[in-house]
Amino acid sequence: MSRSLVRARSRGFTLIELLVVIAIIAILIALLLPAVQQAREAARRTQCKNSLKQLALACHNYESTYDQFPIGHQFVGAFDGNTRDGDGGTGYSWGAYILPFVEGANIANQFNYSYPLSGLNQPASEVSNAVVAGSVLPFYKCPSDTGPNKQRFGGNQPFAYDAALSNYAANAGSFHNSLGTAVTAGSQGQMRRNGVIMRDQGAKIRDIYDGTSNTILIGEQAWEIKDNLARTLRAGREQTLAFGSINQATGWAQGRTSFVLMNGTYAINTSPVRGRWGPSQTSASSLHVGGAQFAFADGSARFISENIQHTARGARETGGWGSINGDPLMAIPMTSTTTAPTTVCISGCSPGTIV
Repeated sequence: MSRSLVRARSRGFTLIELLVVIAIIAILIALLLPAVQQAREAARRTQCKNSLKQLALACHNYESTYDQFPIGHQFVGAFDGNTRDGDGGTGYSWGAYILPFVEGANIANQFNYSYPLSGLNQPASEVSNAVVAGSVLPFYKCPSDTGPNKQRFGGNQPFAYDAALSNYAANAGSFHNSLGTAVTAGSQGQMRRNGVIMRDQGAKIRDIYDGTSNTILIGEQAWEIKDNLARTLRAGREQTLAFGSINQATGWAQGRTSFVLMNGTYAINTSPVRGRWGPSQTSASSLHVGGAQFAFADGSARFISENIQHTARGARETGGWGSINGDPLMAIPMTSTTTAPTTVCISGCSPGTIV
């Protein structure tokens, strides 16, 4: 056998050649992974938008059936023993009322809407409403969000239960006080109730003066966001609940409307000051880069940048929440109904402009 043949058979890769090959593979992976991640996020974003469209369509089917959009939060009621005050209701939210119109009739049939979501005073022969409220529906969740599907709501309180979570909250209005009750809100509070799906009230199509394609119906809320110190803060403390909200100590509706509704007080994806829950609990947020997705009152869904014009006035300014002029104005109108003037700035107008 010749020396050249032996040399050819015994020759392998040198260390430098192996390192070059490994480096090339590493570069290709580094180039490929972001593209794969972007493709996955694009798919999740599309799925999120489709879920919002389903929910908006369900709200429209509800409106076609009952001649108004669903009540945002059933707050007024008699379970507290007082029929004249602003609370004591069953606590169901718009998410529970649209179930028959969004392939959730089997869950709706298990709820006994005559009794509170907590199951207070409900007959023992029935499945407790609190148990049904733990039913998870995938289209109530954004696939990009990393939060759990269920969470213990109320800790060790008498009416605590495992609640199904959602990433979608209905639009209660533009203002800080728009989450209030019509019965107790007074004249100024009633003016702030300019939403589409509000506490104890649902708007009619005819009430949306800015046009259904310009008025937000439902928006996203993330499970966790970053505060001003870049620390993770759980949005809304207990997050957005799928079917309603009650006071876990009493069993009826009392507070906590911000767990099912949102308003336009703060800009999208606002990083709250640490220790202040308001921005995270009441405003729109998402894990989509650069903004959040919204369903509009015409049934469409689209992404809105977090950099959109948003003029917010709050407690730090003169007058605080006590004046209608001290409340925020949205760049895209969150609302417009007969219960309030249209005080929204679409673009390029000065705060307070009526359009």
